[in-house]
Amino acid sequence: MPSPMSRPATETESAASLPPAPDVPLSPTPDEVATPDVAEAGNGTNPLAQAPAEPPLNLEAWPQQGRVRYQSSYWGMPVEGEQRWSHDGARFNASLTGTVPVKGELLRQAATGHISGGRPVSEQFSETFNRNQFETQFASDGSKLIQVRKGALREVPTEGYALDMLALTHFVAMQPPDVPAFDVMVVTFRGSISRVTVQQFPAAEIELPAGKTMARRFHAMGNKGRLKIDVWLSSDWRNAPVRIRVEDDGGAYDLKADEVEIDGALLAKAPIGSGVD
Repeated sequence: MPSPMSRPATETESAASLPPAPDVPLSPTPDEVATPDVAEAGNGTNPLAQAPAEPPLNLEAWPQQGRVRYQSSYWGMPVEGEQRWSHDGARFNASLTGTVPVKGELLRQAATGHISGGRPVSEQFSETFNRNQFETQFASDGSKLIQVRKGALREVPTEGYALDMLALTHFVAMQPPDVPAFDVMVVTFRGSISRVTVQQFPAAEIELPAGKTMARRFHAMGNKGRLKIDVWLSSDWRNAPVRIRVEDDGGAYDLKADEVEIDGALLAKAPIGSGVD
């Protein structure tokens, strides 16, 4: 299965030219499983349950602009990915693209939202994966998600804080080193919605195509252990999300940074000719 990558596809390099994706079932989501499963991750606390009374997180830990290019693979083919984001302290936007060289675009995600109390608040999240489209809107009162996936409309109650996958990778950057485990609902690949518990692990050295770096790891698990999300944030490269790994019923996605640019400065780049691990 896939992971993200970078280079816009042309009209002739469309997803239609890719090999067909396996017909795997979509990951279960809160309205498709028993209600207890929605909250089964609840080993922590909801960081926005009392948002107005809580002090804001460290917004300065989230760079205002960034670009991270990744290496991965898809069915044995090399894949290139790129994430971009920007915020001005009031609003944010982010995108993630995945491209199979020569074949064309495989994945495109886009997220928009605002910042309230020093925290990102998702508003819209869209994804196109292998020609399947998924659109999610976050209710302004935080009560539910309104989603269209594969042409079907549904509503999912959030029961607390909810974020799209892209916003989550930056929300964790603002967490202090000693933050306890917390719960959050997250929209991931192929329109999957799950409540997860997020835990932080101390910084450790990891090796990437872009080089070695010290990175904090945030591990999220939900859906009775069937969904696992790991995000590594570089302590050397201003909390850039240098590795993102997602595992669910549809397979595993592992993105490893080969180039990091923060606020216009190139902080790391893989040597010419390096390939996918």
